[in-house]
Amino acid sequence: MEGHACKGCHNSKAWDPRSGKKWDADSENKVIRSLSKSYISGLSVLGGEPLSDFNIDGVIELVKKCKEEFGSTKDIWLWTGYNLDDRINEPKVQQLLSYVDMVVDGPFEEDKHLINLKFRGSTNQRVLKIEKGNKVNSYIDFTGRI
Repeated sequence: MEGHACKGCHNSKAWDPRSGKKWDADSENKVIRSLSKSYISGLSVLGGEPLSDFNIDGVIELVKKCKEEFGSTKDIWLWTGYNLDDRINEPKVQQLLSYVDMVVDGPFEEDKHLINLKFRGSTNQRVLKIEKGNKVNSYIDFTGRI
């Protein structure tokens, strides 16, 4: 089983890599076509776990294609149960972050759940704006600003 198995997770069905439909070029093209609609502002990538070894290569391909197709006109948000600080120096994570605009990190913790939090489910999670350009492996913590 992939993922963090957070108690109370909203998407526990996605933990099992054998569930769902196989991701392929048709699936990717369907997402890109959907993003071409003017009322769609961006792409949300969430679990299972986008940073798992099982998923990360496909996620990199998808977000890269999205940025190639739409540039900065579509935001890409990524939710991960990992603390980004623990993974930010890994080459594949660095590559992924070069295409991602915002990351919500940290495992969902049911005892820290608040219904009125924006973009996150529990108070331990952070909302991070990924910096671009010369600031490799850098982010701005927006958690207290939203």
